[in-house]
Amino acid sequence: MSEEIKIESFKDYVEFTRTTAVYPKEKELEYLIFGLADELGELKDKVKYVKHTTEDIVDELSDVCWYVGRLVDNRELTDEIDSIKNFSIDRIVERADYFRSDQLEMVDDAYKFLSELTGNLKKFIRDGNESKLEKADQNIKEIVYFLMLSSTVLGGYNLKNVLEINVAKLSDRKDRGVLKGDGDKR
Repeated sequence: MSEEIKIESFKDYVEFTRTTAVYPKEKELEYLIFGLADELGELKDKVKYVKHTTEDIVDELSDVCWYVGRLVDNRELTDEIDSIKNFSIDRIVERADYFRSDQLEMVDDAYKFLSELTGNLKKFIRDGNESKLEKADQNIKEIVYFLMLSSTVLGGYNLKNVLEINVAKLSDRKDRGVLKGDGDKR
């Protein structure tokens, strides 16, 4: 059985995600982008259809957090992300029009961030333009801030709570040897 993991900062969470990362490292960035797109789609489905509970939505949001945490680690942005307790809505005022109280629109806004991220990465790969990679890193940071806000709007939690839910779920899967696989209830 896994020892209890304490999450006091986003950095703690990123360090935890390293222990559950099971994918080909040579394709890491591609895997994480595809995974993030997949999980955002699942989150949108859970928000869109009323039959899902708040717990279902938060559980899916926690999966989005895992991919974002891995992206933060991949791009070596961990030290630039403030401690969870210091996250401030003021930091994204310039992007405030992206955040609305409507839950479905909020998830759609996450796709805007993902679209910008993938576009910048595509242009970096195509042209080797370092400024596009810097913009992609900024997009990843914006997604972290999105997660902070969406945790409250979608589930009534703070981001730390959502990360702790994900740690508990993945620790259990790790203990049972089912990190790889399909389905929320494996």
